[in-house]
Amino acid sequence: MDRKYIRLSHILNSSTPTYGDRASLEIIPNSEISKGATVNSTQLNFSTNHIGTHIDFPMHYYEDGLSPIDVPIDYWIFNNIALVEIHINPGQLIKADDLIEYELYSDMK
Repeated sequence: MDRKYIRLSHILNSSTPTYGDRASLEIIPNSEISKGATVNSTQLNFSTNHIGTHIDFPMHYYEDGLSPIDVPIDYWIFNNIALVEIHINPGQLIKADDLIEYELYSDMK
């Protein structure tokens, strides 16, 4: 069976917006094959976990909240994906109200 996948996030780079305009992501090569190293290795430095497309898990707000490792892996497998086009400004957050016209928000209330 031929499957198609859709990237639901974007690749992080030094231009990726951060929440609250905190410091941008730094991508620093640790070693490079082109400079004689045996492997390519990169260090990522960022001042916030609110960068790019992300999910705030309950532990972000509650002491005993669920963390990413508490959520079963099959929770992230979706069979019925809806693709919609939402016109927003760069850096603007998509909120539940933006999805109402697509009837995607009804189960979230």
